[in-house]
Amino acid sequence: MEALSLNKQAIREDFSACVTLENLISTVENRLSQTDKVVCKIVVNGLLLSEEDEARLAPTRLTEIDFIEIEFRSKKQLVEDSARELKAWIDQFKTVILGQADKIRTQGQLTNFDFTQTVKNMFWLIGAIKAVKAHRAEQYNWENVEHHMTAAIREVETAYTAQDHILLADVLEYEVSSGLDQWRVLLDSIESSGTK
Repeated sequence: MEALSLNKQAIREDFSACVTLENLISTVENRLSQTDKVVCKIVVNGLLLSEEDEARLAPTRLTEIDFIEIEFRSKKQLVEDSARELKAWIDQFKTVILGQADKIRTQGQLTNFDFTQTVKNMFWLIGAIKAVKAHRAEQYNWENVEHHMTAAIREVETAYTAQDHILLADVLEYEVSSGLDQWRVLLDSIESSGTK
């Protein structure tokens, strides 16, 4: 990761056309986009900005800022890093899913199965992978994996609603686990090839 560190004087000299924090960030983003890079982190006067902070502080005048640091990286590196982090998350989630399936079979009931959190995690994964997909959609067979995982979520819901612990354990172990494996294969490909 690279960083741009600016004190009050450097802000004045390098961004004289900018009046507000929003202007400066927009200018930096435009400059970085010309080299296929993106902003990853912004620190203003020692405060790490969330997206909400950035929106709230957007009208702040640059004369009120003593120091700003902007970390950035190439889109290629960002996508590769995201793929690597998602693979690690998938590995952990798969362990949890297989453990849940085993507990459901062993206990013969659904009392310890957190349906809501499991479905939230599955939808979070689909959303996170769609963000990565936006940079590599044409090279991989995303649709089959998306359909598989969507069908698996429906099967989890059906089995849970029917209180069919055997079906739920099977769906978690075979369908959800298989879907996670398929996502991982796609992410392996992305990580090893980067982006355009």
